[in-house]
Amino acid sequence: MKKAIWLVIVFLFVAVTLSACSSEKFPTGKYTYINASVEYRDDGTFILMSEDEVVSEGTYSVKGDEIQFTDSYCAEQDANPGTYKWLYEDGKLNCELIEDPCEGRVEALSHYWFGPK
Repeated sequence: MKKAIWLVIVFLFVAVTLSACSSEKFPTGKYTYINASVEYRDDGTFILMSEDEVVSEGTYSVKGDEIQFTDSYCAEQDANPGTYKWLYEDGKLNCELIEDPCEGRVEALSHYWFGPK
């Protein structure tokens, strides 16, 4: 009987530990950088604005700590998709370049975005 109880306790401990180690969910919402903002929506779409003007719209998909973008600005240059490693810490979103043929998107994602709001 004691062996069975310990087995259950060990199993629960392992299950809790594994769930705590699972990757975080990408934090959607509105982020800002100087006079620009980007809103990541729960449906996998985003919109990038500079002040009140739409710069680009598109979709994103997340697999673990990687995010892939496809958007209208880069489509004009036939430069989709772009793939990055994302990290969210202390209210800052950072996207580290993996591969992206679109220079404009690389530049836009080369600094921290603050949010979400």
